[in-house]
Amino acid sequence: MRALLLAALMALSTPLSTALSADEVPWTNVSDGVRTRDLVEGEGRGAGKGSELTLHLTMRLDGGAVVESTELAGRPLTVRLGDAGLLPGLDVGLQGMKVGGTREIWIPAEMAYGRGGKGRVPPNADLVGRVRLLAARLRRQAPSHPDVSGTPDPSRGPLVTVAAAGSGPTAQPHSLVTVEAVVWDTQESVVFSTFEASSAMQFVVGEGQVNEALDLAVAGMQRGEVRVVQVPESSRGPAVTMWVALEEVESARRPPDNPPEVPVDARWTTLSSGTKFVDLQDGEGPAATTGQKVMVEYTGWVKGGGMFDSSKLRPAPFELTLGAGQVIKGWEEGLVGMQVGTTRLLEIPHQAGYGASGAGAKIPPYATLIFLVEMISVPE
Repeated sequence: MRALLLAALMALSTPLSTALSADEVPWTNVSDGVRTRDLVEGEGRGAGKGSELTLHLTMRLDGGAVVESTELAGRPLTVRLGDAGLLPGLDVGLQGMKVGGTREIWIPAEMAYGRGGKGRVPPNADLVGRVRLLAARLRRQAPSHPDVSGTPDPSRGPLVTVAAAGSGPTAQPHSLVTVEAVVWDTQESVVFSTFEASSAMQFVVGEGQVNEALDLAVAGMQRGEVRVVQVPESSRGPAVTMWVALEEVESARRPPDNPPEVPVDARWTTLSSGTKFVDLQDGEGPAATTGQKVMVEYTGWVKGGGMFDSSKLRPAPFELTLGAGQVIKGWEEGLVGMQVGTTRLLEIPHQAGYGASGAGAKIPPYATLIFLVEMISVPE
């Protein structure tokens, strides 16, 4: 992160005073020698440890030249308060800032680059930064263990209590959801918490991507709803208490049950590996070529059998680099030439697929595979 703070426009030498007007605002001593003054207050709750901030930063030597400016580079910076890579003086000085605010931060050398200096920052240099806070994902507050009454009946499964009502869209099977969750054991010790991660968790409801109790608890929740789930001890695991908050519900990403019907007069193209394809929907723009990174939605079936995989069972489309050996040969060949919006049906023989070994429990040896692929992005 320190490198990011000096990555842009290191050759600039214009004094900051020529770009920023002086304001008669007194400095406030914060801690460790860091001082701040707010030129614009901003609105909302102040940022704290763990908050993710998007900001513009102009940094100069105290009384000297600009050494970094995201304003002039036109690229805002995103930082997380408390991260080890963030300049210590900035970490202190950004605390409490509000979105829309403008703040100057005076940073002593020992809270900047110290005796070693860095780039255009000489040894033992004090710095002054001016920050405009554009957006903030504020620190997420983990809940304490909820007060619960009653004991769940193991024969009836988890006991669910609605702690706060929600509104808006409802999580259904195949919905993509974003949730915060905390799990405690019977001693009220945290065994899992999304608040210890950098962001909330995402999964598709009903696809077995998370613990079964959590999957069941989220089904039927509305955005903003909070539930407490008491899970009894069973052969699947020990008794736990879960707190679950549904932050977002997105449209269902449900894969098709079967490959689409192909018109009898459709014109198939056969490639050197024996892979065949037919385009069901034309795209537009540049065509994908070997060496490019592309993004696709796909669903795969064993010919004459069932579905074995789909990107729609996960939160986002699949990204790959063509020709990098990341996928089977039938894909490497079969995706070349697709444009954004192209929907292509691939039939891949075993020699261009998983061969005599198959793959896992769902793809047997010598299987011919059917893939429905939609091209989402191709580099310009």
